[in-house]
Amino acid sequence: MRKGRMRRSLLSALLVAVMLIGNCMVVSAAPQTMPDGNVFDAEYYAQSNPDVAAAVGTDANALYQHYVNFGRAEGRLPYAGATAAATPSVGTVAAGPGARLLDRSTIQFSAHFTSLPASDDGVLYVYELAVFEDAVPAGRAPIMSLPMTADPVVTFPYTAARLYEKFAFVTIKGGVPTIVGNPQFITNPEVLADKNVSRPAAFHGLQGPTHEYQFNNYPMQGGANNGYPIGYLAKTVALLNNSGNPTITHPLGRSGYAGDPHPVDEQFNIFMFNATDQAGVNALTSEVSWLAKNGSADVFIIGNEVNVRKWNYIQWQGGVSWDYYVDQYADAFRVMYNAIKSQNAGAEVLICIDQCWDRDRAVDRYNYIDGKDFCDTFNAIISAGGNIDWGISVHPHPVPLTNAKFWATGSYERAQINSNRMITFENLSVVVNYLSQPQFLAPDGSRRYIIDSEEGLVNTQGDAVQGAAIAAAYESARRNGLSQIIFLGDNHGPGLDYTMTGQAAAVYNSFGTPQEAAYMEWAKGVIGISDWSQVLR
Repeated sequence: MRKGRMRRSLLSALLVAVMLIGNCMVVSAAPQTMPDGNVFDAEYYAQSNPDVAAAVGTDANALYQHYVNFGRAEGRLPYAGATAAATPSVGTVAAGPGARLLDRSTIQFSAHFTSLPASDDGVLYVYELAVFEDAVPAGRAPIMSLPMTADPVVTFPYTAARLYEKFAFVTIKGGVPTIVGNPQFITNPEVLADKNVSRPAAFHGLQGPTHEYQFNNYPMQGGANNGYPIGYLAKTVALLNNSGNPTITHPLGRSGYAGDPHPVDEQFNIFMFNATDQAGVNALTSEVSWLAKNGSADVFIIGNEVNVRKWNYIQWQGGVSWDYYVDQYADAFRVMYNAIKSQNAGAEVLICIDQCWDRDRAVDRYNYIDGKDFCDTFNAIISAGGNIDWGISVHPHPVPLTNAKFWATGSYERAQINSNRMITFENLSVVVNYLSQPQFLAPDGSRRYIIDSEEGLVNTQGDAVQGAAIAAAYESARRNGLSQIIFLGDNHGPGLDYTMTGQAAAVYNSFGTPQEAAYMEWAKGVIGISDWSQVLR
């Protein structure tokens, strides 16, 4: 592993620790001096801004993050008697740590240092780095420089290349350019977008091969259109790399499975995206920006069940770890996110995890990382480089997949679900509540956009069992505030026929109609319950 990546992993771990400490903050009735030196009274802020409290709650850390990111720029007071900061003019943003577009031609980059960084010459330099660079390359010239200060704020021209780069403050120490703080990416690429088409209106849908369905997979090739007609795209798509173009395939995946000291148990031929060199970045961003601009999709899932290595393959050798794995995925996600959002401001860009939430099975350590651990690591990496509005797709299938009769599952599977080691639609609230913690909130303080993009309920136990399970999954997604649930609706092989017929099709077709309530009551009778809370949480 590159030393720069090791440093980033340590920084990510520290960031998670700091965030977890922040979660213990409680609303105080008196102003407090925050770690960055600002004075803030969380109780006063919540009482003075009920709209903010309604959106982010009364957790002191969440309220303070709203003030830093938005409230200060909006003229909201941090404590009684404070003087409001000057309200920025239209088209600008308030100074704050990070990199943001002031408009389509100007980037603002700022930081806050609790103490002045060590320096040979008392000067701060600003450098631009590629997503895959973790140190200043020899011979690289800075964008600009400024006298040393604890709160630097600079502006410089936006260029198309800089949409996929990060920016760093640098000092000269012992004659060597040394990065201080975390390099930052542009976090509001939507400023550049001419299109603003938001999420699909349909709450439920089916997964299928064409745009007539709510969801389909899209195999990328690293070139605009890549041979598919634009009508191929559904409203929600999973962008996959089937290794048809080695340029967009991570170097540790290009040689396939040969020589992997820990091969995955199945070969699905879906590979990790490549953001380790400029050619890979260019190919990825060219294709996804074209899709976002020209296609019908407005929800983009980057990969499939990416906490599982067989669905996002790279070889496991030579210093590869799960920290490295998630870091590589996060780099590709970041540039693809900026490519998509710079074309369609309303698009949603999601990660995707399976139903293994908190298993910690040492025997499977090379196959997958638990979804919970993946979310922790990914969120820490993204937050360190500038928080963005990423969302998440979950696959809370029944356990096992061949059993739609979830209310009568085996003892081992029941123990996995009851202990939240596995996630199904029965305990979907575990994921939703976890992602509602302050450290996971979106930049505007809201909960992340969450969908269930793959819910497979087999018909092999009869259409009544399948129909009751479909009703339960639908109710779970609705009561947990998901934005979308997408069902499998075709035959995936022996024991995995998801085709809906008879009563199952009638239940599915009733959703959103006046007949829905009657079918939901029927489903509760099949399961043997009087209230959904008896089987869902």
